[in-house]
Amino acid sequence: MNNAVYTIPVVFHIIHLGEPVGVSSNISNAQILQALNDLNSDFRDNPMLGNDVEIEFCLAQRDPEGNSQFDGNNNNITGIQRVNGTGTGNYESLGMTLGVSSNEIALKALSNWPNTDYLNVWVVHNIAGSVLGFATFPVADDSVDGIVLEIGATGISGFSKVFSHEAGHFLNLYHTFQGSTSYNICPSNVDCHVHGDMVCDTRPHPYQNEPMNWFPCNESDYLNCYMSVYTNNVVENHMN
Repeated sequence: MNNAVYTIPVVFHIIHLGEPVGVSSNISNAQILQALNDLNSDFRDNPMLGNDVEIEFCLAQRDPEGNSQFDGNNNNITGIQRVNGTGTGNYESLGMTLGVSSNEIALKALSNWPNTDYLNVWVVHNIAGSVLGFATFPVADDSVDGIVLEIGATGISGFSKVFSHEAGHFLNLYHTFQGSTSYNICPSNVDCHVHGDMVCDTRPHPYQNEPMNWFPCNESDYLNCYMSVYTNNVVENHMN
């Protein structure tokens, strides 16, 4: 704790399907602000977890040209950008796709602010596959750098940890089980700076011991690697 709080301006790019604001994929401002509030709760002042990483996320107040946008109640909504994604890479039927036939770059290009000044968060109606969100690590280039969330994991009770988890990746954090190739295989534990999640306050551990029963998880679900005891510092870790 060095008492220096770092503030990161966030711009949400809502890639919708042409609906009015607040309907279906074109989610409301209130839902977006709830997602941001939940994220800050996890990073700054969550009384249950008792952690404060001294990083705050705020809605961007000015666009790259220095201008601001306001709603009818004079609320600054510059950090909420909306763009119709229909017709781009079959987005309406597939959502955002990755891999060989990816439409990720084309969709992000519809609304993308400089990654040197903003955290870009793209909110989509669907991510092809089985994930609710994904993020780049800091080495990513400007065309993709940021976080992608499905609308169901954006400001929705019970799914706010998806945003917190992906924000951790954006800040260069790995999974706590990094290096484990199977739920019953322990990762290397020679040097905590280069093994596991590469942060020494969390010992390396394998995938959860019950891979087909992810919820709820508790201390008994983890193998006891390296004679260490895994308590809630692993179970409640956002990067688990």
